[in-house]
Amino acid sequence: MAIPLRLAVLLALSFIGIQATSAIPSSEITSKSAQGLRLIQLGEDLEPVWKTDDEKENLIRSRTRFFDIQAAEISYGEPAHHATVKSAIADISVKNMQANLGTLTKFHNRWYKSSTGAAASKWILKTVKAIAAGKPGVTAYAFTHPWAQSSTIVRFAGKNKAGPITIISAHMDSVGIDDKVDIMAARAPGADDDGSGTVNLLEAFRVLVRAGFHPANPVEFHWYSGEEAGMLGSLAIAAKYKSEGIHVKGDLHLDMTAFTPPGTPPVAALITDDTNPALTDFVAKLVRTYTNLGVARSECGYACSDHTIHTKHDTTNAPGFSWPHTLEFTKLAVAFAYEMAT
Repeated sequence: MAIPLRLAVLLALSFIGIQATSAIPSSEITSKSAQGLRLIQLGEDLEPVWKTDDEKENLIRSRTRFFDIQAAEISYGEPAHHATVKSAIADISVKNMQANLGTLTKFHNRWYKSSTGAAASKWILKTVKAIAAGKPGVTAYAFTHPWAQSSTIVRFAGKNKAGPITIISAHMDSVGIDDKVDIMAARAPGADDDGSGTVNLLEAFRVLVRAGFHPANPVEFHWYSGEEAGMLGSLAIAAKYKSEGIHVKGDLHLDMTAFTPPGTPPVAALITDDTNPALTDFVAKLVRTYTNLGVARSECGYACSDHTIHTKHDTTNAPGFSWPHTLEFTKLAVAFAYEMAT
């Protein structure tokens, strides 16, 4: 992904169901919930309706398909694990991040249909499996797709294995736009877009494993395939989770975290459209508490993109690429895991 100004991107995505209820006033949700009513959707294109538990059970008996999409009001509170988080982030290694990004950018490209894109996903899975080896409650696996490149998911089971999931994500693929060659053959090192977010997650995951992280509720790290082709990997995983009724408390998505415009104060840019305002506010608190960054907010817009970054010039030598800057987002990823799930 790329957005105007190429600011580091942070999307604080809401738990499943919030978008379906976003048009309903919170006062109505509170009032109806107090009456014991549930918000039910009977079809993809149908407006949700309020039902009693008895009416909901009747739908089940009649084998009527529906989703209970009522989103509970979640208060994210204040950062509360200062000592633990600060101890963990002290273990972050920029050298590890540099080594991992060096490997990623050596792939000719990480296009989701290419052989090198598939090889990159296998390398990510191999790397996280090595980190997780022998650690109880930590698993890593490939989420396969009809195309060559798999997504990667690692999971901390959590003490309450059925609890709501906290997700920290990035996209692993890259794309090169060059009129002279086919997109499959174009060079696309993708150092910032989104090699930076990818290595933020790799290092945050390593730090959490070394710290013996054992959250109250599950935490997952997602490396998505096919983002540059229309968010294909994340859409597939979201659809599967929705179909299985998996509850997601929140998702922090890191994209292009290494670039800071020369001559401007370094900030974490929080995307405000199609995100959960309460969760976005909480992420802003984490930024101010655990990083050296300021906070900026901006709208992304529909299918927003800045294609000038989708070239062979997206390398660590590009103007504005900053290791100290992207380090701060690794801190944020660690903090998000602790503060959301413990």
